[in-house]
Amino acid sequence: MPSSNGHATAPIKVVHDAHCQVIPLGADAVSVSVITEEGGTRVELPPLPIFDETLCLVEHRGGGQVEIGLGVDRVWWSMLDGPEDKTRVDWTDRPFELRAADFAATSQRLLRVRLPRAWEGTTVDVGVAPYRTVLARPLPRRRREAEVPFRELGRFPEVTDGVSGVELKLWGRSSAGEMWNGVVGRLIVAEPTTRLHLEALSPVNAMRILTRLRQQCLGRGCCHRALVDRLRKRYDRLARHADCPSDAERQTFLCDALCVLALVEDEHLRDGWSPRIPARWIRRARAAATRFPLVLEGLKLARPWRDRGGSASDS
Repeated sequence: MPSSNGHATAPIKVVHDAHCQVIPLGADAVSVSVITEEGGTRVELPPLPIFDETLCLVEHRGGGQVEIGLGVDRVWWSMLDGPEDKTRVDWTDRPFELRAADFAATSQRLLRVRLPRAWEGTTVDVGVAPYRTVLARPLPRRRREAEVPFRELGRFPEVTDGVSGVELKLWGRSSAGEMWNGVVGRLIVAEPTTRLHLEALSPVNAMRILTRLRQQCLGRGCCHRALVDRLRKRYDRLARHADCPSDAERQTFLCDALCVLALVEDEHLRDGWSPRIPARWIRRARAAATRFPLVLEGLKLARPWRDRGGSASDS
């Protein structure tokens, strides 16, 4: 799989004596770099699908010559507009920007994957998590290629929730047993402007969201559960107060709750994980973080950190 910057140029060393030279063959041979080194020649194959298999001629000064094939195991993918799309497939090694419409039930778009020859006949899954995938179906007479309709991925909640940044990945195992995965697309959602009305929100619902958040943080090595526990104690005081809590108390609690959610969502999204929270609460949390930046900074300072032994301690 390529890195985040795409595939790199692939250097291959051809070992031969000093009386030989290596000559790339084909119409695109001019793009192949040939560098003479001690003990042979280094051939640098550009990061393009047409150079995954490159023919070269090894020629001896005495007149003998032999053709050799240089192969590079690289994974490529492409997006097609439908099964009847007969245009030339444009392979890429960069993630696509995907929209919600690509995953709609009426969408005709397809993801096509091209595997290395060494992995011919292996299975590839496409999805948002290891256990939320769809099998890419091999193409007849093209054993190295497989495809999956985007609409089959629309049933996963990561997609239907409409949260930007969700990654679409390839998951597979090579014929040699090597596990691999890589990002082929990211969901981009044009989020509507969220007007934050704290007076219209319920502390009860906010506490339910925080409880769900705390459960999802378990086992992820994060210390945000302590922030949720503190808010839970404040919520208990509000709920058991003899008199109805004032609007100021309710709104302060809701402000802190939304900022905690924003803090967790922002920090873990960079690690490739986002909390499974309804999209409307994610939008409210982001709006609160923008509206109350000092509250968010205060939560970051009050956040407990893990000591070397793995336990959480207050800073």
